[in-house]
Amino acid sequence: GRLRCMTAPPPDRTAATATATAPSPRAHDEPLAASKREAPGPLEANAEREEAIERKGATAPSAGARSPQEALEPPPTEADTPPSDEPPSAVWDRRYAAHPLSRQEAWLTGWQHRLPGVRRALDIGCGDGWETAALLELGVDVTGIDISAEALARCRRHSPRARHLLADVRAMPMLRDGEFDLAVAQLSLHYFDREDTRRALCEIARVLAPEGKLIGCVNAEDDWHYGAPDDASSWALTPVDGVAKQFFTRAKLEEVLTACFEIEHLDKRTLSRYGRPKSVWEFFCRRKRDHGEMDALPSPALDA
Repeated sequence: GRLRCMTAPPPDRTAATATATAPSPRAHDEPLAASKREAPGPLEANAEREEAIERKGATAPSAGARSPQEALEPPPTEADTPPSDEPPSAVWDRRYAAHPLSRQEAWLTGWQHRLPGVRRALDIGCGDGWETAALLELGVDVTGIDISAEALARCRRHSPRARHLLADVRAMPMLRDGEFDLAVAQLSLHYFDREDTRRALCEIARVLAPEGKLIGCVNAEDDWHYGAPDDASSWALTPVDGVAKQFFTRAKLEEVLTACFEIEHLDKRTLSRYGRPKSVWEFFCRRKRDHGEMDALPSPALDA
């Protein structure tokens, strides 16, 4: 459901890169049903991914390869490979204007047992608005943020009852301290280096009430179908289809999450994305009562 708290390319969606957005799976994807598991956790590894893990040192599958399912989709255009110096917001505006980046999914279904009592939620990198719509259906008041005006326009058409803000997850001065019970970040926080990832997470913590909840997922270090490098242990960003991405190891994710949150659930999953397996880390956290502050760090410009 973005290099500014929202950012990400079509195969994988954006936005919270800097303001957040995330792609949804194809219609044939199986929803995450809470009835299947008491809590979301790793799914059975796709055989294709297991083979990739075994040949870890081999060349990762080409990010440009198209599966039979993808052959039904419009081929990539110049809009998918923007100049490297183009602002993230402009990248996403053009991509959303060119074609849909996501399909409806039920990613939040597996987390519903964690949502009782939630009244106000923040959808980070709302993109096409699937998570926003799902939360509204649960009776939650929702604010969706994205760095892309095109994404917000789509989300607004899809979910007019929500509040929609053009914002960067790393600096959200328009939102009050403790304003939300829940923040959702589906594939929208993997567009930053270490410092900006911490900045984004601590800004999320600021707008959450004490012990407020954060649910999200990010690229895993073995997400080779979607651009993961051979070695993701450093915090260097990896260019993928014109957008810089972060790929997380467990150690990297734990390091940044624990600055402001208590981790209650952290597991690797294999999701289906555009006909190929996608490896992600899923997490459920609660805001620390005394979360770390990032006031010493300057606020980023929206299109920096």
